[in-house]
Amino acid sequence: MLEPRVAKLESDVAHIQRDIAEVRADLKIIGMDVSEIKANLAALMERIGHLVTSKDVSKIKTDVATLTELSKHLATNAKIYTVALSLLALGGSMLAYAPRLQQWAGTAPTPAAVVTPAPATSPALPTR
Repeated sequence: MLEPRVAKLESDVAHIQRDIAEVRADLKIIGMDVSEIKANLAALMERIGHLVTSKDVSKIKTDVATLTELSKHLATNAKIYTVALSLLALGGSMLAYAPRLQQWAGTAPTPAAVVTPAPATSPALPTR
């Protein structure tokens, strides 16, 4: 009666040993996988470290809002062109009316005596 029980225990121990060998093999594979995952995670963390964070995005949004508000106070191109053309027109009209303005202000230059040259006399033509 002891013999069949011992035989059964020996058979069970053989199965347990085989199962433990399989578990060890699986653990080696899992260990290699975990090492690979750690290496990939380290590389990923290094790459992510250079990415923009939500704090950076918040600061960018604030800066854009500030720039938008400041740009509302800047002169537009149309305003700049209007002022420039108005100044050019004023300058042109002042040049055109400069003599009249000088007369009105009493600073007109006195006209120089105009000397008209005498007509040139042509030599007498021989008569026939």
